[in-house]
Amino acid sequence: APTAGSVILAAVLLKMGTYGFVRFSLPWFPEASKYFMPVIFTLSVIAIIYTAMMAIAQTHIKRLIAYSSVSHMGFVTMGTFALNPEGVNGAIITMISHGLTSGALFLAAGFIYERLHSYEMKDLGGMAKFVPVFATLFMISAMASAGLPGLSGFVGEFLSLLGTFKVSILTAVLAGLSLIVGAAYTLWLYKKTMFEEELLSEEKIKQYSKLKDLNTAELWSFLPFVIFMFVIGIYPNWWINLINNTTQFVLHKIVGG
Repeated sequence: APTAGSVILAAVLLKMGTYGFVRFSLPWFPEASKYFMPVIFTLSVIAIIYTAMMAIAQTHIKRLIAYSSVSHMGFVTMGTFALNPEGVNGAIITMISHGLTSGALFLAAGFIYERLHSYEMKDLGGMAKFVPVFATLFMISAMASAGLPGLSGFVGEFLSLLGTFKVSILTAVLAGLSLIVGAAYTLWLYKKTMFEEELLSEEKIKQYSKLKDLNTAELWSFLPFVIFMFVIGIYPNWWINLINNTTQFVLHKIVGG
């Protein structure tokens, strides 16, 4: 898909399924939701771990980001079916955060492709000092995706794990261990694209010296993602309070069911 298509798919459309769980499955089918909790937990853990392992094996930037997106969405289904306030709130925050982080990472991949016409990591590397503004925003987006505290990715995944831990310790531990793999493939992606200057050939240095950093339009398309990553990460309580009434309403339906 073109960059715009990837951003819309990852940031918006990918949430339609998980929104359906929260909006329809839980309040309309409370007994079925409780009955299938172990199945959803199992599928979530498989999605989180398997696609994280697939991501770390990729050399194509967009494929890596796509697999990481599926892995992160596993935290959403896991938190949703924990059926407690922490889990559901965490799932919703993760949906919002994932829209920001994956959208920003796909934008970054698009910016790289526009300049170098390749998504393969072997064709990249050493870009950071030539495009410092882009490298900084890309780094923040990657760290938010990896769940660095102070950024949006940490809040949702932590709450999802906390809610799941109250229901199934094994599920929470297995999902939590996958965060190590998530950090590994995110750092791998950034290292292979932005660093490793020592591997640059003279021809590559000449090519990179002509690279242009983000222009005004690109900068302003990227900045809102990064700003909200910090806003959610630094002050998550406002967002949690905003969605908590809906969460309590949905969970009351389940308790009543």
